[in-house]
Amino acid sequence: SSGEREMVPYLARAAVAAGCDALFLEVHPRPEEALSDGPNALRLDDLPALLRVCLRIREAITIANAPGYPRPAHA
Repeated sequence: SSGEREMVPYLARAAVAAGCDALFLEVHPRPEEALSDGPNALRLDDLPALLRVCLRIREAITIANAPGYPRPAHA
């Protein structure tokens, strides 16, 4: 995240789209009060929505990579 909390959702979604096997996220209920990693910690309240989006991305990629999924004809 380069120490910037705002980048966490973008990087997490990109990692899932690229096929990562896991996400490792710093999460805290009040990042501004965290003793360490506060600036790059995701707010705990924001975690469920991010995970839902990541799961939808993974599901879409899994479906698109499934055998028999229609592929465009090569030119």
